[in-house]
Amino acid sequence: MQHGSVLVDDLNDTWRAYPRDTCIDRIFADRAAERPDAIALVHAGERVTYRELDEASDRLAGYIARRGCGRESIVGLCIERSPQMIVAILAVLKAGGAFLPLDMDYPAERLRYMVETASCRLILGTAHQLAPFEDSGTALLDLDEHRASIDAAPAGAPRLERAATDIAYVMYTSGTTGVPKAVAVEHRNISRLVINTNYVDISADDVFLQLASIAFDASTFEIWGALLNGAELVLYDRPHMDIRRVESIIAENGVSILWLSAGLFNQVTETSVSIFAPLEQLLVGGDALSVSHVRKVMESNPGCRLINGYGPTECTTFSVCFRITPQSLNGASIPIGTPVANSQAYILDEALRPVPHGESGELFIGGDGLSRGYLGSPQLTAEKFLDVDCGGTAQRLYRTGDLVSLGDDGNIYFLGRADRQLKIRGYRVEPAEIEPAILACRGVTQAVVVGSTAKVGDKRLVAYVVGTSGEVPGSVELRETLAKTLPSYMIPATFVYLDRIPLTPNGKVDRSALPGPEWKPLASSTAESARTPLERAVAAIWAGALPAARANRINESLAAAGATERDVAAILERVRSRCGVALGGDDLDASATIATLVNRIRKERDL
Repeated sequence: MQHGSVLVDDLNDTWRAYPRDTCIDRIFADRAAERPDAIALVHAGERVTYRELDEASDRLAGYIARRGCGRESIVGLCIERSPQMIVAILAVLKAGGAFLPLDMDYPAERLRYMVETASCRLILGTAHQLAPFEDSGTALLDLDEHRASIDAAPAGAPRLERAATDIAYVMYTSGTTGVPKAVAVEHRNISRLVINTNYVDISADDVFLQLASIAFDASTFEIWGALLNGAELVLYDRPHMDIRRVESIIAENGVSILWLSAGLFNQVTETSVSIFAPLEQLLVGGDALSVSHVRKVMESNPGCRLINGYGPTECTTFSVCFRITPQSLNGASIPIGTPVANSQAYILDEALRPVPHGESGELFIGGDGLSRGYLGSPQLTAEKFLDVDCGGTAQRLYRTGDLVSLGDDGNIYFLGRADRQLKIRGYRVEPAEIEPAILACRGVTQAVVVGSTAKVGDKRLVAYVVGTSGEVPGSVELRETLAKTLPSYMIPATFVYLDRIPLTPNGKVDRSALPGPEWKPLASSTAESARTPLERAVAAIWAGALPAARANRINESLAAAGATERDVAAILERVRSRCGVALGGDDLDASATIATLVNRIRKERDL
């Protein structure tokens, strides 16, 4: 492929040796044999060695193999973050299967859709976690109920013919077709991500913090970055985000490598840059980085290397990365960098020809990180994974939809999206999946979803709604309805009600003419106003953290204000610093209000 620039040719010279033809559970078993007494997992005071993890996963692998799990069988995992979760992941792989992470925070309807469309043969969990799938027709295995039998199972993993090109996991992402799409990631894709790579230095002496949901592909880097290198994996031990708990875990366990989404990184930075002091390497990504936040962390923690990580789920977590330098903070944006080891990046025009150096084009990714494609969707796979002529040889490339350019410094710079896709809290979100869900709500006749930056800094979803007068539900009812089918990160933070959707002369939605959101819920409320000094103080915290909150509505819930888990963490931190009370994430569920939070603070002060 003639790029007209030696820089672009050099860009893709990324080969590094790694166990390309070995399944990742076999690589893990080799690490366990090398370092059997080394600590593999830490969770809430529990410590699990590599030998113990290897043997426990062997027993479960044999147990589920006898129940039909075989080569490329899809097995659902509905397990909270714990050593049991890691045991189950390894067991499924050792039995030849592929795991499907099922996040219990997702609506039951969405989980059932995932299980059905992935042709899931078995789901592992506990009685409570398996309840939504009782009528799914899929076999269920209660790990608690069968614990004695599993522990008594023969040692040794099943032996069967497999390949590194077998599927290791299936992960659902938001889809342009209006339904989620299932990305099928292979063993080779994962080992290429974390073994002998060029964007991060990993050794057996490192300690990773596993913070991401296993339904989010950042967990691929966290889990396998540790376990395929003989390192230690510390599992976050809270159901909700608590920045101070993260800080204590990092300090207590000597965490050396951490990944954070861009939005969470900004929030943690604003809370306390000292959180990052023990780290040696910090990877941040999922959206464009804030130069000011990065500068603040680098100046306060000169011993910590910051890395900008870019990559779609279809290319297995990271495809292009950049080790941030002080000099790179002088521009308006931070580059996403160059391809990681055993990956390639091409910047092409609409005719799939390389663009001249310095001009914008669409980013295409190639190499060993490319997943198999979309499970059960050959047409969609063919649309996004293309065979492109690369210097006389057809190469399989993934079309990212991201517009980029190659800078004079040899780094790739992100410019924006070629389509409507958004990044919300690190997750990829397609408005085309949200809009039909809104249109299915009572009284709604038109709906347009866009991304907008709220007063608290994060990008939020805004829904513009048109409907029959007097019949369109308020924002609270709309959120409650959408929560039945969409995960929390896909529910709009605020709703703007219009008489009509503005259109361009050719009949398309004129997004530039849509009014800016006021960042407050439009539903009527009979809530009382804040009266006491404590109520007013908490109301101010509430309004400062939530883009859609009314400070004087003490009975308006977190759900009504469109709060995210990150918002809850911000509220807890502000309550800690301003009210002198340390609460946990369990003290604030979706129904929590200013009034209930005030009562919780009063109770804590009286203890």
